[in-house]
Amino acid sequence: LTQLVPEARIAVAHGQLDEAELASVMADFLDRKVDVLLTTTIIESGLDIPNVNTLIVDNAHKFGLADLHQLRGRVGRHGVQGFAYFLVRAGERLTDAAKRRLAAIAEHDQLGAGFRLALRDLEIRGAGELLGKKQSGHIHAVGYHLYVKMLADTIARLRRQKTAPDIIVDVDIPAAAFLPEEYIPDLRQRIEAYRALSEAHSADDVRRIAATIRDRYGPPPPQARNLILKSEIAAILRHHHITYVGLQPQGILFETNPPTKPEQFAKLLGHPAYPATHNRVYLPLPDTIRREQPATVLKFLLETLHRRLADLPSHSG
Repeated sequence: LTQLVPEARIAVAHGQLDEAELASVMADFLDRKVDVLLTTTIIESGLDIPNVNTLIVDNAHKFGLADLHQLRGRVGRHGVQGFAYFLVRAGERLTDAAKRRLAAIAEHDQLGAGFRLALRDLEIRGAGELLGKKQSGHIHAVGYHLYVKMLADTIARLRRQKTAPDIIVDVDIPAAAFLPEEYIPDLRQRIEAYRALSEAHSADDVRRIAATIRDRYGPPPPQARNLILKSEIAAILRHHHITYVGLQPQGILFETNPPTKPEQFAKLLGHPAYPATHNRVYLPLPDTIRREQPATVLKFLLETLHRRLADLPSHSG
């Protein structure tokens, strides 16, 4: 910095300075006895310096989205126009997450952007570690979703309420299934659509949600259609305690939990000759269905389930 700007008065601030020394540096900067403050992220919160108008962050790709937002908030305060430059070294290979963080901080620069950035950060990083394996205590031992389920069941038991079984269905068909950002640009609306599909209790619920999505955003692209198909398949299987369906070399594999008698399980899919064990059965693919076209497999599977399962009582066997 002294070589680039020899006339500038430069000071350094970081967390290793003792309290008196740090206070002295910040006082000089506040009184404009210092032109440039070379610092760490110690400045990102709790410091209000109204006369600062320019921020330069080196290696910005290494910072989290929340850090970038907080750092940007250090300039442009009290009516002074601010300029924030987030620098990445030429030739630096950025991860996909880093690219998305930098794009998000550039996109959301208006007043009140904090909430949108928080949602975008949730989308980029995921919410799995909120109470996940990197945390301590009981949740660390059992995982977030199971912990919440156990907590809800305990509360219901103390209140002497009946609880419905929490059945998670894994639809393991390798078809791209998601809501593209180009289809539903608003992040909050996209998350709400995911939530609605994941919480659907029946195939009819999924179809109603899909109709609403189609009405709001137009015809769904292939990825969204696959997501809707998978959601409808899961809704049907959940009522019969079928917790897994996946594409295997022998055909489409179904697994139940708790186990079902093989004969009853096979008849559940309409064919007593299907090879079956106490909790699994295979549904052979017709010659007309190609396994390398997973979207076609999804459609065939859904049609088969509607013929065999949709009108049967829940949890046969």
